[in-house]
Amino acid sequence: MPRESVIPAIKAKLEEYLQGLQAAWVAQGGAVKDRTPTLPATSDEKANVSAIARDIGLNENQKKYLHERQELCVLVNAVALEQGLLPIGARKEKALKEAEKKVDEDLKGRLNRQAKRSRAAESAAIESSAAEQRLLERVAELEERLAKREAHIVRLEARLQMMENGIYVEAT
Repeated sequence: MPRESVIPAIKAKLEEYLQGLQAAWVAQGGAVKDRTPTLPATSDEKANVSAIARDIGLNENQKKYLHERQELCVLVNAVALEQGLLPIGARKEKALKEAEKKVDEDLKGRLNRQAKRSRAAESAAIESSAAEQRLLERVAELEERLAKREAHIVRLEARLQMMENGIYVEAT
């Protein structure tokens, strides 16, 4: 047989406790902004779950329900927000936002570094291509000069051969 849930009993204690705190807060009168919160708060103006749990008689194992169970968390957060305090989990939300911001900044940094490396690689490739083109033009020029010299050598060898054979006579 399953064990009975403690949540309904905790919820009843919490509702009674919060109604008393809310009545004391309203009884202060005056403008809402001038009232002092009656809900226990931490030094950073957040609803103090530990103090609330202690005040309604929860043990350490049951305290977690105020964080985990939506039906309990909503009750505390409604009073906290009305009294100008941060709700349960506000630190967690702030930490998540800061972590997301850090991740975004890290990602942007990595993307910027990658873009710089990409631009540098692209620039190097363009320079390499231009250098290769200049080398190819120089090789073509040297091949042309070599072909002319080889042709000149062939002509000179032919003259020499003709002179040796006595066919070629040069007039002065």
